[in-house]
Amino acid sequence: MRVSALMLVAGLGVAGSFANAGVAEVVAMFDLHDHPDGAAAQPYYGLRLDNVGAPGVMTLSMAMHDDTTLSVIEEDGVFSIRIQGTLHGGQVSSHEYVSSNDYSIDFTYGANVVQTANGYRVDGFTTLNSGVLTNLDTEDEIVLFGKPNMSGLAFTFQADGHRMSGDNSTWVGRGWLTDEDDGSAPGAGSQDWLFYATQRDIPAPGGALVLACSGLALCRRRR
Repeated sequence: MRVSALMLVAGLGVAGSFANAGVAEVVAMFDLHDHPDGAAAQPYYGLRLDNVGAPGVMTLSMAMHDDTTLSVIEEDGVFSIRIQGTLHGGQVSSHEYVSSNDYSIDFTYGANVVQTANGYRVDGFTTLNSGVLTNLDTEDEIVLFGKPNMSGLAFTFQADGHRMSGDNSTWVGRGWLTDEDDGSAPGAGSQDWLFYATQRDIPAPGGALVLACSGLALCRRRR
């Protein structure tokens, strides 16, 4: 299992330390919810990580804490996507949790984000598309990376009602993940996002959240 720390350097107070730092603006923000078609059985989930960190089926729900968000950020015409929040879940057997914990998630698709007619997609593999899942009870951390499928697609976030029983307009996020820093599959089972989203107002000031962004430092160690 990989254990690591993820440091996001952001804010006006540190912007001056980066001569080439641009101003990134949140252009859309969404509340995220478990997809009702996740494995077509309870416990429903928004993130599934089988055989990541521990063997077996692992699902993580967005419903209990209801604070997971997705922000679409634009800087000089380049888009990124950040997912943050608190999840609840753990190992599953016979459609029930064997044990469960609270986790924080902070994941950024920082490269290869392309705007489409009805949303966004992320192509290919890069370690810039990464984040950390933290067990809030043990403080163990797992670094996750976006993993492209055989067509080279790693993630989509589109208003297309994917697997929403005839609803063709709801925003849905889906994509693949791995804890391997070369983008390879972590093992058997499913490792993916599957959630739907409802758009929310962008926080002030001025109807937009302006971020003086710098870089993302990802430090890893094995345990």
